[in-house]
Amino acid sequence: MITLLIAALLSGQDYNDPANRCANPMNGLDVSACTEMLLNAETARMDRYLAAASATLEGRTSGSGGDFAAALAESQTQWEAYADTACGLARDASHYLAQDCRKGLTQERTLYLWTFFLVRDDGPALLDHPEPLMVETAPE
Repeated sequence: MITLLIAALLSGQDYNDPANRCANPMNGLDVSACTEMLLNAETARMDRYLAAASATLEGRTSGSGGDFAAALAESQTQWEAYADTACGLARDASHYLAQDCRKGLTQERTLYLWTFFLVRDDGPALLDHPEPLMVETAPE
């Protein structure tokens, strides 16, 4: 392990940078670090899309007087509880599976937010289509 760290340092790559671990995972810790990095990036993107969706709904009410932005916030709270429960089942099997589960559900939620709140009928979408985040692997 020390040899690998020295080799990474000599190559100019920061071994502690998850992006480098993703490009050439050497062990389970690297895979876990990579998955965590991707989950954090997906979560940050979902948060941006949620904020943009909330901004489009601000001040709008339904015919019955319901606040659309508040309803979206409540749906996000319920989604978080659902994701915690669904991925909690995977967590019992492995931390990696739980992270991967949450990453997948977060990608789905981001796409939902984009589709229903950020795509306009009369013009371009407010944010880019949320393609799943990928990591380039090192050439073999």
